[in-house]
Amino acid sequence: MFDLASFIDKCSYEAEFDTPTDSVRTQIAVEGDEVKLRKLYDVEEVLKRAEFFRQINRENNGFSEHKHFRHIGCIPQHAMIDIMQKSEGDNQEMSKLIKRYLREHPKFCTVDSVRSI
Repeated sequence: MFDLASFIDKCSYEAEFDTPTDSVRTQIAVEGDEVKLRKLYDVEEVLKRAEFFRQINRENNGFSEHKHFRHIGCIPQHAMIDIMQKSEGDNQEMSKLIKRYLREHPKFCTVDSVRSI
């Protein structure tokens, strides 16, 4: 019978998986009896999108034509998931956490002035 535990004890293994529809890469490393997962996020496309909208928003500071809404930033998916979990469904808390994230990471803002959000 094959004994996985003794096999793992005798080797180290490392693998990487890309998900084509997302910006996430998962690295898996097996060292002895430990399996370590590491998530790597490529936010380059999100940064490019934020810069594009920042250029468009220069005249209107992110507001729509009739000021019904304001586009203030492009937040990477993994960060938004974290914000949603921390807010526990409270919309006011989520809004506060989004604004905090954008103040701490101004490159993701789509408006020039972080103070205005």
